[in-house]
Amino acid sequence: MKKFYILFFIILFISCKKEIKLPRSFKNILILGNSITIHVPDASIGWYGNWGMAATSKDKDYVHVLEKLTRASIQPVNISGWENSPLTFDLSILDKHLLNNPDLVLIRLGENIRDPKNLYPSLEALLNKIKTSSPASKIMITGTFWLNTHVTAILEDFANQNGLMFVPLSHLARNENISFIGDLIKGEDGLIHSVTNQEVADHPGDAGMQKIAEAIALKIEELNLKSF
Repeated sequence: MKKFYILFFIILFISCKKEIKLPRSFKNILILGNSITIHVPDASIGWYGNWGMAATSKDKDYVHVLEKLTRASIQPVNISGWENSPLTFDLSILDKHLLNNPDLVLIRLGENIRDPKNLYPSLEALLNKIKTSSPASKIMITGTFWLNTHVTAILEDFANQNGLMFVPLSHLARNENISFIGDLIKGEDGLIHSVTNQEVADHPGDAGMQKIAEAIALKIEELNLKSF
């Protein structure tokens, strides 16, 4: 019965979100992500934004869309280095971000993991760091956007084993949700740049960013309802 009411209010939120404002406990959200979350300008790959690659403008990336959907203040942090070297990554880098005691920490990682053999213990270390530095924070975790069945399975199992809300995303990785060579992006410099690098083009475009934000917002709303 409890699950029925939670589902009812979530559906009501999605269908009538302009008319209804449910109570929200998450005002400050920290997102630990990779280039899909935020990437500084890098002319060597033809990227001139300072937001989620490859949204066509700052307000189109999933972080800023999510801010609008949740009415929360969101801090995006790129820790893609953790994906490349999870066992040796210096987690003290997170201290300055966790000092603010975010209401919610979203672990939005996984796309750059090539060898998942050390993923589970690395996730445990990351989770312990968050819990130790910001014990009041709720924690959520997503799957990968790019299809990676093995990594996503580990991420989902880890979430389940630790009682964390899990957000699947791989079903969104369809052509209409991905950028492309020739897409036009307004850079930090105010100029319009064409996507010329396949590395950039493989990232979610505006449609993909919108759907990522909506998928996360839905789970945030579900977690929020459980807290009342």
